[in-house]
Parts: sequence; structure tokens; C-alpha cells
Amino acid sequence: MEAKETPEEALKREMKEELSVDIIIDDLIGFFPDTYGEKGVPTINIFYFAKIKKGRLKAATDMAELKWFDLKKLPKKIAFQNSKDVLRLIQSMV
Repeated sequence: MEAKETPEEALKREMKEELSVDIIIDDLIGFFPDTYGEKGVPTINIFYFAKIKKGRLKAATDMAELKWFDLKKLPKKIAFQNSKDVLRLIQSMV
């Protein structure tokens, strides 16, 4: 997040910068604390349900790949614990 930016504004900006899409935020999923890096820097990760309003998904230059997965066929390796936690929650909702 940038200074004076709400989480929702940050999400919209990041989706535009990183994936070339404009989104509509539907609902807050929740807050998922975690740590990052070797030093275990505390993070708070905020997840939302959102829909693409305009644009086509396109990976930014700092991404190796962009790919969709079925919730029932997720990859075994998922980078962050907070991502695993939110995906487990979403799976329990469907």
C-alpha cells in the first residue's frame, strides 16, 4: 500500500499495474497474518473477492507465468502460508 491509500485502492492499483485489468471488489474475505522472509517480518494480508471489469489478464514483466487453477486441483506448492489459509477457507465455502 502507498501512503494515504486504502486497501481497496491499493488492490485496484496493483491489479492494474501487475495484471492490466480494472476490477470491481465484491466482498472482503478476511485478514490473514503471516511472516515474510528469513527474518520473519510480520505481514497482514488482506483478501477480497473481485471481478474483472475491464481488460484482459496479462502478466507483468516481473512474473514468470499467470495461470488459473480449479479450486479442487490446486498446485501442491503454494508460496505463502496466508495464501494456503485463504484458499482452504474459500474451498470450504463452495
